[in-house]
Amino acid sequence: MRRVPEWKLEIQLACRDESHAEKLLMRITDWAETRRLGVGGGYQASDRRESFAFELGVCVSRDAATISEEEMLLLSRVIEEQAAIWRDEVHVSFREFTDDESDPVELERLLENVQKIVN
Repeated sequence: MRRVPEWKLEIQLACRDESHAEKLLMRITDWAETRRLGVGGGYQASDRRESFAFELGVCVSRDAATISEEEMLLLSRVIEEQAAIWRDEVHVSFREFTDDESDPVELERLLENVQKIVN
């Protein structure tokens, strides 16, 4: 199994209750924090606000640490189980970041998007 310092997590959530997107983001953040991991990024709603596209980074919080593919599979299951409880449709995928996505300018753009969502 691969181990990297940061994974890109992409989620498509189809739901009738808009609050599920924010609750899912909090669930992911809580899961990560209990494992001393960080989460950055956010989500955008479709025009009709019935689906949400998440782009997140899940990263280590200490130098020389890595996150296993197995841990990301576990997180994927947690997300799928939560969506099932709500009877929402979800598609979860994760992969390593590309060199372009690891670019500081791109990371700055992601952080700006998070600030917009939070405010």
